[in-house]
Amino acid sequence: KIRFNNNFWFFKSDKTLKNLSESIDFIEYFLLYLESGSNISQGIFYCIENLPKGTAQEMTKHVQFLENLGLSTSQAIHQAAQSYKEHSCHKILETIEISLKYGSPLIQSLEHLSEQLKMNMTLHLEEIVAKAPVKMIFPLVFLIFPVIFILLCTGSIENFIYSISGS
Repeated sequence: KIRFNNNFWFFKSDKTLKNLSESIDFIEYFLLYLESGSNISQGIFYCIENLPKGTAQEMTKHVQFLENLGLSTSQAIHQAAQSYKEHSCHKILETIEISLKYGSPLIQSLEHLSEQLKMNMTLHLEEIVAKAPVKMIFPLVFLIFPVIFILLCTGSIENFIYSISGS
């Protein structure tokens, strides 16, 4: 399985990449606990302990809080999904909710969602990389090329002045 490292400088400035990375981390941890025999509530509880601080951890705490208030797991997931519509964690909660509602295999659904999120992340990274040359034009044209021009021209100007004064 591919693990995205969110220690790169562009993760801190790009919220989409950060959201996708948090969601992928949550799915990876959650699948690990589901495959080890934990139920959904236990998997969410264990994810709280292992996820770094961020929206995914807040979302899991919110689900656990709703369960502690007396809601069933599916109701807690449904209400939490309504709270996190703007974040990519919404897709995770929606997938879990649909899987619980219709009885589809949860692990396969989450693996498929993880692959989709990884593909979205890769496309977004490629988009950032494609924009990099455009962002480098200004420093090249106005900072680096003039210095190179000055360095190249100073030698020929010095030779020209020396040839005029020496004759």
